[in-house]
Amino acid sequence: MLGIAQDWEGGIEDFVAEANRRLAGLLPADRAARPKDEVNARLVRHYTTEGLLPLPRREGREARYGRVHLLSLLALRRLMADGLSGKALMSALSERSEEDLARLARNGNVGLESVLTRSAPPGNPALAYLSGLREQASPLQSRAPAPIHRASEASPSLGAGGSPSRRRTAAQPVMRVQVARGLVVELSETFRWPKGEQARLDLLETLWASLVDARRASSNASGDDTWTGEDSRVNR
Repeated sequence: MLGIAQDWEGGIEDFVAEANRRLAGLLPADRAARPKDEVNARLVRHYTTEGLLPLPRREGREARYGRVHLLSLLALRRLMADGLSGKALMSALSERSEEDLARLARNGNVGLESVLTRSAPPGNPALAYLSGLREQASPLQSRAPAPIHRASEASPSLGAGGSPSRRRTAAQPVMRVQVARGLVVELSETFRWPKGEQARLDLLETLWASLVDARRASSNASGDDTWTGEDSRVNR
């Protein structure tokens, strides 16, 4: 999961260094390079006291951290970067499997919805947070964009009298939907809407993986070496 060895283990300094190395590739692009988003030993101890991280194993006076601690910290910081806090953050991370923690670390809010729909009871603060995100996005979704008719790339052939022949390819209607600032999705008539909750979640994860690939391709093309994240596509 996320390329972390099953037997990974380290002291507090190793734990902090490994977490910061991986967070550079997991946090959203506008936050990944911010020094204030790095963790340190003091923060780790604070998160543990607050119950956001599991207690480390003790070897004498030394605290030892393993893979579950690393996954928990990565998921915690990713959800915090996406806006979770307080009780919503606690309920999102409480009693999660390593697989769920890896999903949250990779996908943030998208992973959160996938995890909560399987297990969260009604009234869960994290579910309320997701509901609030949908309400914020509703103004964008409520504006029905006008269809855009895109001409076929194929040039029409002319028949007798200079009129277009029947071989001309018809224009395909395309609808553009603004999902977020700077993110526009085009829908053609060939798009098939997902049926059921799981199909919808699969589509969201596919969209996220496409955005990650686009970000990586853009960084490579521009020579930007700040994008050092591991492959963030969801392994299902």
